[in-house]
Amino acid sequence: MKTSRILFSASVGLALAAETSFAQTVAVGSCRPRLTGYSTISAAVAAVTPGSTILVCPGTYPEQPTIATPLMGRGLTSEAGVRTVYVQSISVQGAGSVNVVGQGETSGSGIAYSGSFGTVEGVDVRSGGLSALGLGYPKLPRSL
Repeated sequence: MKTSRILFSASVGLALAAETSFAQTVAVGSCRPRLTGYSTISAAVAAVTPGSTILVCPGTYPEQPTIATPLMGRGLTSEAGVRTVYVQSISVQGAGSVNVVGQGETSGSGIAYSGSFGTVEGVDVRSGGLSALGLGYPKLPRSL
């Protein structure tokens, strides 16, 4: 019995370590040429593994990405000092922890979490707001 608990614990530990070891950092746009790059946020979301980080270069992305895997999305500042990433809206559905951080703005329906959770920080939601449906909830900073 004791041996099976140890083996189970070791298996779980290896599985978690393996998932973390496959996490990636990718870029959307061209401000980080040394990273694997994508032209849209949706393409980057579809390509990364759980636990990855998507760095989004300043610009306008006329899309409504749906995120269904745990990840970190971070808006970047360009060398010229441009600090804004514009996205129509973001939908987080059943993904676990999804954190949206950095220099960004959403318009349209804002950011919606459904069956997920995470942190939204440093993002200006122009319309639509921030919503949490089902089991999910975003953790909001004191100033959004």
